[in-house]
Parts: sequence; structure tokens; C-alpha cells
Amino acid sequence: MGLSRRLWLVVGALVVLPVLVGSAAFVLLVGRADDSRTVAELNAAARGVAAQLAATCRELGPASRALAAEAAVGDVGGALDNARDASALDYAAVTYADGDVDGRGQLPPGLTVAGLRPCSEGAGFPVVAAVTPVRSAGAAGSPGIVSATAVRVLDADALRAAVRGLGLRSDVVLADGDRPVVATLPADAAAELARAADEPGRATRADDRLVVAVGLAEGAGLRVVAAEEARSRVPLTLAAALGVAVGCALALPLGWLLARRLLRPLLDLADASERVASGDLGARLPEQSDDEVGRLGRSLNRMTAEMREYHGRLGEALGSTHDLEALAGVVLESAMAVTGARRGGIYVSDSGGPYSLITTRGEAADRPGEAFALPSRLAAGAGALAAVARDGQALHGRLTAAPGSGRTGEAVAGPGEPVGAELLAVPLRGERSAGVLAMFDRTEGRPFGADDAEQLLPLTRSAGIALDNVLRHREAKRLSITDPLTGLWNFRYLSMSLAREIERATRFDRPLAVLMLDLDHFKHVNDTYGHQRGDAVLREFAERVGELVREVDILARYGGEEFVLVLPETTIEGATMLAERIRVAVSRTPVAGAKGEPSIPVTVSIGIAEFPVHGSTPATLTRAADAALYEAKRAGRDRWRVAVGPAVGRQADGPADVAGR
Repeated sequence: MGLSRRLWLVVGALVVLPVLVGSAAFVLLVGRADDSRTVAELNAAARGVAAQLAATCRELGPASRALAAEAAVGDVGGALDNARDASALDYAAVTYADGDVDGRGQLPPGLTVAGLRPCSEGAGFPVVAAVTPVRSAGAAGSPGIVSATAVRVLDADALRAAVRGLGLRSDVVLADGDRPVVATLPADAAAELARAADEPGRATRADDRLVVAVGLAEGAGLRVVAAEEARSRVPLTLAAALGVAVGCALALPLGWLLARRLLRPLLDLADASERVASGDLGARLPEQSDDEVGRLGRSLNRMTAEMREYHGRLGEALGSTHDLEALAGVVLESAMAVTGARRGGIYVSDSGGPYSLITTRGEAADRPGEAFALPSRLAAGAGALAAVARDGQALHGRLTAAPGSGRTGEAVAGPGEPVGAELLAVPLRGERSAGVLAMFDRTEGRPFGADDAEQLLPLTRSAGIALDNVLRHREAKRLSITDPLTGLWNFRYLSMSLAREIERATRFDRPLAVLMLDLDHFKHVNDTYGHQRGDAVLREFAERVGELVREVDILARYGGEEFVLVLPETTIEGATMLAERIRVAVSRTPVAGAKGEPSIPVTVSIGIAEFPVHGSTPATLTRAADAALYEAKRAGRDRWRVAVGPAVGRQADGPADVAGR
């Protein structure tokens, strides 16, 4: 999942979560508020009904006492009638000592005066009664009156009227313990509510009803239970769900807009960074703001500018230098700076030749202060570096001496390669050249990885092109100072080298000799055998002479069939000895031809001159050697002659093709 989508979800969640929490809190708090209001109404209903019942009990007390007083001294029947009329009693009665009862009105079925108890003692019937004891002897022959009772009968209508009088709409049950006495509900529902109201004053829930119970004010065993339907939370939940839906509908687009606004600079930075990483150092990162993103853009732009400058300098160095060793040093140092390598080296192969070590950098790992050493050449097919040269693929891992270990991150070291070192080797490829850039051991100790090889790709591409340029320049320079037929130095190089050697011999007072060599009758060879056989003779002659000279000697083709040999640090005696060996080597064996072609006998005439006896400048010295050569030819050819005295005769400061020589 991309950063934009994650940020979009985070921003959306930051908006949606408060909506969800707020909606849940709304449903919970409003529901609780509704329940609290309902419980308050129920408490008001229960306490109001209880208060009315307590008031009724208090009203019945005076009524029963008045009845007792009148019945004790007067007409009992009249007293009963007066009591009912005056106090609106549903039933009034006196009880005699013999157990008889004289009453007016109607009690509920199954209820007798003997079963009535005063309000303060509680009653298990739907009545409110007050009983007053009487001490009356009665008339002669009649039993005395022992009590007077005043009764009001309770029913559902009375309870409803009491509740309506309070301005409420609750259902009420008058219960004796868990048994309903009278209720505004059917018997089953009333019994369930009576059982649910287990603790006076505390609201409980029965099905979808809230229930509250209170005791009668005078401490009677009766309880008043009030119940009311709890308000449904479905509308609240639906309203909350609608609010959540609306909130999400608003939050998600808002989150998308905020995410795009927040991510736009980051996306621009990412795009520009990818362009830079792909090699486009001209990419410029956005700097629109002064916040952290703007600061990051400015920092990356500075880094990119420095990289452009560095690559420019590096490219200039790679493109301008014609020194292979200097070029390899620049490439190696740049690669070590990029990867943090401690030491390294570069091998180069020209036109499929062997890979030769060009340069190294760093100190030896086990010998501080000593230069890092690698084999001068890569052994063909042996070791990690040879594998990179062969396959053209980058390689990284720890060099091990044990082949076939099979461990990941290890490579087998070749001869002379540092066993135990961490290696990163990448190929350098050009059109005519190939190379291996090898680095060993990071400064911070971490192993190299594939990402390090990726980082070096731009450098290795440029380095491969630069190596080709250097080798082409070297080849062009070589061709400009060598003879294309024989591969020897040409007249141009001879002139520069002879002047340099004369200067050195003058400065250090050292001997110097020059030999002028000319193949005898070479025109006859061309005329008889053709110019191709003549060219083969020249090449064979150059090879035979080249096998006899030292590395410090300079053998050059002077022109046509004439050659010049410059012998530094050589006296006239040494020069004559070498001249004789050359004469013998040339004349001893004819130049063989191809299959079916005859061999060609060849001889050479040689003139010898010594510095400074026969000349002190390139021109005079070669003129003296040429004069000696002429004397050798005049003496019969196939011989050598030493110049006599200062150079005289014809000038030999340029190519010459003398007929008949």
C-alpha cells in the first residue's frame, strides 16, 4: 500500500473515529438521560401514590375514633351512617365483644372485619383501614363494643386517579411483599413488576420497563411499585448511524484532499529523486515552502548540484587524460569514495589480451603503512576477479580460500587475492577494452551489496568509454611513431629519441653509438620476387635484428630498406661486435617463402658511428654512419665499416633509397 493511500486512510480515520465515538457517546448519554428522566417520573409516581395512601390512612384515624365515640354512647346504626357520610367511607363497622359485627357498606369478597389491620401494620387486601379500640359496657343484656373500624376500598381506578393527579402516566402496583394487592395492570403483569422491584428506591429493568418501588410513608409492609416503558433507543441508534454515514461521506473526500495536499510536495520530491537516481542530475527538486519539505528539497538540490559539479570534474578528467595509469587512479578513487572501500585495484585488458594490474590504492590490511598489493595479472579462469572478467557480471562477498563451501555471500579467491576480505568487483566494458574494478573492505566494516554495484553503474559506463579513448589515443600515438610494415619505430620517433640520447650522453658523459643498416640488392629482390615478398623480407629482417638488441636500444626504420639502430651506453667496440652478430644472423639463413616459393638469400651492410667522435648532433652522427655504410657497400657489401674522423660526404638526415645498394 502506497504512502498516499495510507495517509488518506489515516486522515480519514482521524475524522471518522471522532464521528463514531461521538455517535456512540450520543446514543449512550441521551439514552441514559432518557432513563434518568423516566426513573425520576417513576419515583415521583410511586412516592406520590404512597403519600396519598399514607394521607388516606391518616384521614381514616379520626373517622374511626369519631365512630368509636358515637357508637359507645349512642345509636350504633346512626353512628355508622354518620361516619360513612362524614368521612366518605366505603365501609364502617363496630365489633362487639361476642364477635358480632355491625357494619354499613360493602367489603371486597372474602374480606372480614377480623382480617383488617391498621395501615401502620400493613394489610394484604385492597383496602385502607383504621381500627380504634372501644371500652363500652353496652346496654343491659347486650355485649359491649370492643372496636370501631373505618375502611376505604382501593381499586385500579383509584390508583389511576392518583397517578393522573400527579400529572404522570406510569403504571402502579400496590404490593404486599411480592404479591400485588391492587394494580393498574393485569394480574400477571402486576405480579411480574412486584417481583422485579426487589429493592426500594432503586430502579430495575423488567423486559422493556423501568421499575421503581417505595414503601408507604408510615412504615407499613405495603409497597408502591411504579413502572413505565423505557424509551426505545432505536431512533437514537438510527440517528447516530445516519450521522456516521454523513460523517464518513464528508470525511473520506476531505481525507483524500488533505492527503493530496500533504503528499504533493513529497510526491514531487520522490519523482525528482527517482530522476536523480536514474542519472538525470539536471532534475531540480521543488522548494515551494519554508517547512521541512522545502528544506529537504533545498538540501537535495544542493547535493544534486554538488554531484553535477563532481561528475563534471570527473567526466572532464576521464575525457581529457591520455594517461592510462592516471585515468585508472581517478576511477578507482571515485569508486572507493562512493562505496567507502578501504583498498582496491583496477585490471585492464586491451583487445582481448591478458588482464594486467594498472593501479592500486590503500594500505595492506595486515601491514599498515605498506601499499596494498594485488597480482600483476589475473590468472585465467581462477578466482573471483577472473570470474568477473570472464562473465562480465558484478560480484560481492567474502573471499574464501576453500572452493565449494556453498555459503551465501562468499567467493573463492584467486592466486594472490586477499583471503578473508570483503570484495566488490564490477566489470568495465568498452568497445575494444575490458577491465575489472575491484574494491576490498569497507571503512565501517559492513559487507558490500548489490546496491553498491548499482551505485557504480554510471561511473563504470563512463570509465569503460574513457579506457577505450585512452587506449585508442595510445594506439594512435604508437602508430604515429611506428612503422606499419615492420612494427619498428619510424623516422619521426628516431629523430626525437636520438636527440634525447645525445643530450643524455652529453650530460652524463656516457658513450653512444649509431648503426646504419641497409639490405644489399633489395631492389633486385622486389624486381625478382615482387613487392609482397620484399615486404616479407623487411619484416623478417626487423625480427632478426630485434632479437639481438636490448630493451634500451632503439631500432627504427629510416626509410625503404634502410634502418638505424641507436645504442645508448655502448662504445665503438660494443657496436662493432653487435654489427657482426647482426650481419651473421641476416646472412646465415635465407628468408623462407610460402609453400612452393623459393627462399631469398639476404645480406646487410652496416655503417657505424660513435658520439662524439664522429658527430655531436643527430644530423652529423647519422651522416657519419651513412658514410661508413657507403664504404661497406663499396667494399663488397655483407660487411660493416666504422666511420673515420668527423662526418663528411653526402647528407643522410632523411629517408633515402639508393639504387644498387
